[in-house]
Amino acid sequence: MRYLNLTEGFDPLGSTPENRIGFTAFTFSGGEPHIKLDHWDGREDVEITTRLNSSNDVMLLLLAVDALEYMQCANNLHLTVPYFPAARQDRRMVPGEPLSIKVYADLINALDFNSVTILDAHSDVTPALLEVSESISNHDFVIAAMEDM
Repeated sequence: MRYLNLTEGFDPLGSTPENRIGFTAFTFSGGEPHIKLDHWDGREDVEITTRLNSSNDVMLLLLAVDALEYMQCANNLHLTVPYFPAARQDRRMVPGEPLSIKVYADLINALDFNSVTILDAHSDVTPALLEVSESISNHDFVIAAMEDM
């Protein structure tokens, strides 16, 4: 298994330098995010971890998946994201308002991950919209963290 941790300092699965995919991320002068992944030999499962706090974070994820597919180094792709974007906007309240959570879910589903793990789904809507999701409750997460102490 290889790990691609797109958010600096965020490594919830405890990757090591040996199994971590290095990358360089930058922003073009026009404001577009970009990424260049380090190449490795062989095909392995890849676990991507990220915090999706902005549209640039989402775009970086989309670009990273495209780069992985182009390099043909990854077998199965998995995503771990602690908070799913727009999870609290899980219903339309007024006419003219988007169903934001569905927009994000459609983007993630289009990436064809083998699994998507989220923490604290807020409601049943997030796992219902994601095609291959596992939702870990805050309670289960705290229990697991305490067992690791």
